Amino acid sequence: VSELANKFITEDVTLQRAQEVVLEKIAERQAAPIATARIEMGATDVEKFRAAATDGLLMRSGIVVATPAAGAEEMRKLTFKTLARECLRRQGRNDVYTMSDTEALELAMRSGMMGTSDFNYILDQAGNKAISKGFAQAQQSWRIWATKGSLPNLESARRVNLDDAPEMLEVDEGEEIKHGTIGDKGEAIQLSTLARKIRITRRALLADDLNLFSRLFAKFGARAGNLIDAVAYGVLTANANMADGSALFLDTAARGNNLATTNAVVSATSVDIGYQRMMAQKGSNGTPLGIVPRYLLVGPKNRVNAHILTTSMQDVTSNSNANGNSNAFSD
Repeated sequence: VSELANKFITEDVTLQRAQEVVLEKIAERQAAPIATARIEMGATDVEKFRAAATDGLLMRSGIVVATPAAGAEEMRKLTFKTLARECLRRQGRNDVYTMSDTEALELAMRSGMMGTSDFNYILDQAGNKAISKGFAQAQQSWRIWATKGSLPNLESARRVNLDDAPEMLEVDEGEEIKHGTIGDKGEAIQLSTLARKIRITRRALLADDLNLFSRLFAKFGARAGNLIDAVAYGVLTANANMADGSALFLDTAARGNNLATTNAVVSATSVDIGYQRMMAQKGSNGTPLGIVPRYLLVGPKNRVNAHILTTSMQDVTSNSNANGNSNAFSD
């Protein structure tokens, strides 16, 4: 709104009034209707065929497809060899039923409209969907206690976190309000690229081995999901030094004595100690953080004890529940 500048100067408009006028002008422009053209896009016959063939192949492999593409039920009856011939037929080949199975498969993987093989595309999409299914079914408990962020590229970045606000101070009448400071701290993070590749052999296609998708690709997806879980818990178990030079878990005041010096079984007593230490942690300015524990993370060997502790109504410290005390950690 630079056109208003001269008017503000000549009329000696105050800064506050100028700001109000500018905001009003911007609001008027944003409220003005903008002419838009409506464009409707539809799938081509090739795209419909590819979608139906992909979903049909997955359904035939035993993978559940929530919303199959139109025609997927019919396409699920086709073997790899028949599907290859159908792709060639749709591309204009009239000799698909006179060539051998091997010739049909090899030609289907090499030929295609605009240089893209329909057969290769269908296999690729079916593999990707099978991987996604396996990934979604993998055990990923890190999602319960960790948050997910994003990074724009593979360059090193920092996750910055502000310290807690300083304590409020009483101010008598006429006294000056004292300044407070809020520090910040951050940890270096960086994306990693992890990948593997496998080869689909001609023999597997000739044998119509549907385990390629129902087992092989799905297992790759599950392995990727499990890897993320392993990386997340690896940060906790490695207990490496943070940006301030101290480990995440320490039996010193630097972390509020949040590390046990001796091993202890999962019980009301041991968990209560951890609970107290977490609640007692302070920020770098000495202000109590007031962190209330929400999750109890245990390994397979402590699963039963943790389940009993968090579900029993009575205190399970002793071997029997005869003491009648209530369990402070039950749900």
